[in-house]
Amino acid sequence: MGPWHCRASQGATHRANSVMTTPSVMTTPPAGADINVNWSDLIEQAQAFYQRHKLPVLFQISPTTVPPDLDDLLASRGYQIERASEVHAAEIAALLRQAGNTDSAFVDLWSHEPDEAWLRLEFGEPTARRTVQESICRRIAQPQLFASIQRDGQIVSCARGVMAEGLGWIYGMATAPQWRRRGLAGRLLHRLALWCSSAGAQRIYLQVMADNTSALALYRRAGFNILYRYHYRALRQALVP
Repeated sequence: MGPWHCRASQGATHRANSVMTTPSVMTTPPAGADINVNWSDLIEQAQAFYQRHKLPVLFQISPTTVPPDLDDLLASRGYQIERASEVHAAEIAALLRQAGNTDSAFVDLWSHEPDEAWLRLEFGEPTARRTVQESICRRIAQPQLFASIQRDGQIVSCARGVMAEGLGWIYGMATAPQWRRRGLAGRLLHRLALWCSSAGAQRIYLQVMADNTSALALYRRAGFNILYRYHYRALRQALVP
């Protein structure tokens, strides 16, 4: 849709069901080219797209959003900010110097395909939402590593690594409530950093909710630094009868 992409995946996540307002390389005009876009019309078209799919209207706003004043345009139309997030990066060499919990009672597991125990801890018990999330997870074409930590036969912590275009990414870190604050997340970060390093990556990235103070503290201790913030604008009017 012009320089934007409308994403729809049955409403499972904001990222997969929102307007990506950062142009891809294929849609970015040459330097100095004029962009003659009626942004109000484009917003209306995006709203109609999500109305047809019976989904909330969401725009993802980042530092590279076009037009630069889109956030203000949406605010003037009644869109409200929600789900502010941050993208962080760390040098893999720094992560490899931190092993996290090394208690031998915990067992490291990893695979290139998720099993039921990994999926249950990450997404919960089977539901319609989980079915969509699992489908998205399995459709990723880039190399993935599903890492988890087991204690007494039960998966107590998990995360996923993805390698894309020479960069390492971490997604879906989760630890069962009763096993938190034991260094398990740090252990997973070390495992995924090791895998990304073996694939040639020197830096690793992750996304975290801006209000998740415990996760932010963990990532700071591990050596992550913020690169940029993004958020979503949601239309609070009922567009679908």
